[in-house]
Amino acid sequence: MAISTIDQTGLNAPLTLTSPVLTTPNLGTPSAVNLANAVFPAGCVLQVVQGTSSSQFATTSSSFVSAGLSATITPKFSNSKILVILTTAGCMYGPSSASNGNYQIQRNGTFVAGSNLSTGGYVYFSSSGEINLPITFTALDSPATTSATTYALYVNAVSGYIYAQSNNVVGFIQLLEIAG
Repeated sequence: MAISTIDQTGLNAPLTLTSPVLTTPNLGTPSAVNLANAVFPAGCVLQVVQGTSSSQFATTSSSFVSAGLSATITPKFSNSKILVILTTAGCMYGPSSASNGNYQIQRNGTFVAGSNLSTGGYVYFSSSGEINLPITFTALDSPATTSATTYALYVNAVSGYIYAQSNNVVGFIQLLEIAG
C-alpha cells in the first residue's frame, strides 16, 4: 500500500520508505554439542557402549588373562559412574580331576568385580569332566576419569581348564555412563 503526500509530483504520488534489511546470521550445522557446563540429574544415562565376542577362549593359566570380551567408554564427566553388565557362557573342564577358576571384570587391568581367589575358585567343579554355566556380572564402578576406559572379562584356572564364550556363544558387555 502506497502512502500519498502533497508537493511531490502530485497528490497521489507514492512515497517510498526504505526499511533496514534484516539478515539471518549463518550459524552453519553444529557438529557437536558441548556438554562441559551441562548439568544432568543424578542417575541419568548419558551414553551406552556395547562390546561382543563369539570367539571361544580357553586357558589353564593361573594368572588372570583377558578372555577377549571387552568394551571401551570415554566418560563425559569425571564424577560419572559406569554400570557394567556382562553375560557370557562359561565352562570348567577337568580331564582327570576337579577343576576350578575365577571370572572377573577388570577396568584397565584393575579388579572391579568377581572373584580374585588364588586357591580354590569362584567356579568349582568337584569331579572330572565338564560343566557349562552362564557367567553374569553387574557392577557399578566409579572410574573418576574422562579418559578412554576399557572394561574386560578376565579369567584364570586354579586347576583344569576354564572357558569363556564357550562353544562360540556370543558374550556381551554393556557399559552405561550414569550421571553422578
